[in-house]
Amino acid sequence: MRKNGEEPLSYPIGKTFPTDPKTAGIVAEFYEGITPKYACRSLRSMRFCKNVLTAPCPVKRALIDIGMRISGQYESLQGHLLRPKDNPKCSESIIGLEKRLEGAVPVALGLIRDFESSVEVGTELSDRFDRNFE
Repeated sequence: MRKNGEEPLSYPIGKTFPTDPKTAGIVAEFYEGITPKYACRSLRSMRFCKNVLTAPCPVKRALIDIGMRISGQYESLQGHLLRPKDNPKCSESIIGLEKRLEGAVPVALGLIRDFESSVEVGTELSDRFDRNFE
């Protein structure tokens, strides 16, 4: 985000979580025993939590930090609260993620072209469309 000139601490990350029934229905299909209604509630809860943890103000960040410690949830939740300075321990994984993103662009373009060809001409979709979570 910083590379794009955005400030991560004030970015409304909760807005990136779609909470509409259609999305919830799709999410529910991936988890056995989960209904679309339950998935929708979960997505809304996730959005709420992410919005609460958006803390550009040092005072709010400190209060959230104290609240997590008092409630005994610091270890499980502290990673969700963005810090003002990047964690140097994460630099290697950030570089790896950036490389994966760069490598994904040509794959995505190929899939888009393949899909367009399938829609326009009726060609068969690539086997790549059958893969998930890769």
